[in-house]
Amino acid sequence: MVFNMNNTIRYTIRPYDTIWMLAQVFNTSVDDIMELNPDIDPRNLRIGQVVTLIPGDHNYPTNSNQQNASGNNMNNNMRNNMGNNMRNNISNNMGNNMGSNMGNNTGSNMGNNTGSNMGSNMGSNMGNNTGSNMGSNMGNNMGNNTGNNMGNNTGNNIGNNTGNNMGNSTGNNMSNNMDNDMDNDMDIYTEEFYDLSSLFRMLWVQHVYWTRMAAVALIHDLPETDFVLRRLLRNSVDFANALRPYYGEEAAVEFTDLMNGHLTIAAELINALLADDDQAIMDADQRWHDNAEQIAEFFASINPNWSVEDWSAMMDEHLELLSQNITNMIAGNYEESINDFDTIESQAIEMADMMAEGIEAQFPD
Repeated sequence: MVFNMNNTIRYTIRPYDTIWMLAQVFNTSVDDIMELNPDIDPRNLRIGQVVTLIPGDHNYPTNSNQQNASGNNMNNNMRNNMGNNMRNNISNNMGNNMGSNMGNNTGSNMGNNTGSNMGSNMGSNMGNNTGSNMGSNMGNNMGNNTGNNMGNNTGNNIGNNTGNNMGNSTGNNMSNNMDNDMDNDMDIYTEEFYDLSSLFRMLWVQHVYWTRMAAVALIHDLPETDFVLRRLLRNSVDFANALRPYYGEEAAVEFTDLMNGHLTIAAELINALLADDDQAIMDADQRWHDNAEQIAEFFASINPNWSVEDWSAMMDEHLELLSQNITNMIAGNYEESINDFDTIESQAIEMADMMAEGIEAQFPD
């Protein structure tokens, strides 16, 4: 990211980024991002594409009512902003703009070019062929008159007909086609699915990033360690807030406890590795995997679309990837640690999509 003097950020799109996720991370809105970046297609972001953002001030709910209100408002806003605005803006803008631009540009260019070329060529040829003064005069006059008339008439007719026909046909066809494509997409995944997918991707990506930052802080004994750990533990609360609307307060509290255990045991494992205490390492690793199994069983207990086997496999892979990454950091294999983190990020997104798909299947209405 590149920060500018006017508080804007030049952000480079990474894999799995969405406009909604960027709006949540930088505490802005989908509409504000689109207003700053009118040329981007929000449903076809390209890796490496640069967008302009203006971050807002983060505010986090402090009680259950605020958390529920935030969750409900976020879902309503996502449906309204991403569903309606994206459909209307993409279809209308592409249809109208392409129609207008192609009509105007094609008409103007063909009119001017045809008029100019025909005028010049006919004038020159007739003038040269007739010869002497009369030939020159006739050539010039006929060339100019014929050229201008034919140029204007041909240009206007071709321009108007081509512009209107191409503009209307292309604009209408592209608008209709895009509406049809989007309708077909919605038959497979609803707008709520995209909202859920973006939400859980953001939470899982935050989870692995703050876990890594906590590991770096602990390993290098950074002065910000306490603040980083505090922010990492807030990830448990954020996950609970996302699950609460679907599974209630009791399940949200249970998951908060399980996720807090997952995070605190990870910190204990790092300290044991730093102390080179084999017994403490084995104990922390065992409790870490036991906790992962409890998380898998919890998921299976609240959603019939989530199986213990699937989540156990996901969580075990998650722990193995994190363990290897932490080991490389402690050993000073920094390049390998950085390179391997891409795999951690991708696997976290797989877990996010599993959560979104399970909830979407359980609550289709």
